[in-house]
Amino acid sequence: ETLLREMEKSYSEGNMQVKPNFVSLTILLEAFSRSKDFDAAEKATNTLTLMEELYHKGDDSLKPSLTTYNVVLNAWAKSRTPGASHKAEDILNRLIDTSKRNPSNHDLVRPNTISFAICIKAYAHSDEKGSSAKTMSLLKRMLELSNNDRYDTQPDIGTFYSVFLSLANDSDRNKSLKAENLLRQMEDLGLQPDIKIYNQILRCCCTTKTNDTTMKRSVIRFATETLLQIRESHFVSPDPFTFNFFIKTCDRLTNGREKLKLIKAAFQFCRSEGQFSRPVLSILQNALNPSELKDVLQFDEKESSLNFGSLKLSDFPSEWSNRVDTSNRLTQHQKNINARNAAGKRKTRQSDRRKNLL
Repeated sequence: ETLLREMEKSYSEGNMQVKPNFVSLTILLEAFSRSKDFDAAEKATNTLTLMEELYHKGDDSLKPSLTTYNVVLNAWAKSRTPGASHKAEDILNRLIDTSKRNPSNHDLVRPNTISFAICIKAYAHSDEKGSSAKTMSLLKRMLELSNNDRYDTQPDIGTFYSVFLSLANDSDRNKSLKAENLLRQMEDLGLQPDIKIYNQILRCCCTTKTNDTTMKRSVIRFATETLLQIRESHFVSPDPFTFNFFIKTCDRLTNGREKLKLIKAAFQFCRSEGQFSRPVLSILQNALNPSELKDVLQFDEKESSLNFGSLKLSDFPSEWSNRVDTSNRLTQHQKNINARNAAGKRKTRQSDRRKNLL
């Protein structure tokens, strides 16, 4: 970055051989965007500022493109710096404000769906208070701008997923209602939710904390309708997370016969889809007493002597879990192995260095 400034100064003093060019600066920006350094996003912003300065001084070859801005937005989205999400939104707002002040200028860079999606994702993955309000506000601006032919900001599935994720992570007691309205809005746009979105909706339901009976009823209704929607869909299939979140919702917001009835129906759907997994078994054990668990799992009298606290998947028919996707679990397992191997290699190198010193 310092070298860039020295090059820019030398160039402005007449040394044409050190002129920064668009390709070299773009490569540098992409490197900052991929970097895990704490100040990488700040350096990317400074590089963008340099490009803007040189462009405004008359060097048209260094005019930042939409891709340039999106690369810098992405650097902030990946940054762990406090307030990084706000930094990304500041850049986005600057693009919007500039384009609005000069609506007839076709040469201006205008943000697109990717620009908004990056900022929304940044807030969704941050732990900042009020992040869901930010994602919903940005989504609203996307939709408003998409009504203008000059902007290509129609939200896509990924954008909506990030908003649902931010809602599920929020402590807002009304998040299930907001998720329901958001789902309607998405469907009105002709977008079909995928299972990741449905799962975040169910997460909103199972993490809703309220003592209000009316609200509990509303959340249970929405969760049940969501599960039915998944069952009737020709485009999505449930996974173990689907049933885990739904059963948690029933456990936390209902009781008695209604709770047992809903969990029993959900489990029948779960096993018919081959999605019975260890986490589902665990949540059933936590949510139900031994008598209820025996009823849901359909144990007969001969099996009633089993220890219900130590049940294993192998105690059940294999077809109940034959469609569980274990790829992510295997990937994580492999990551754990790689991490242990790397740690072992570091210890070996450290030991070798100590021996050499002796």
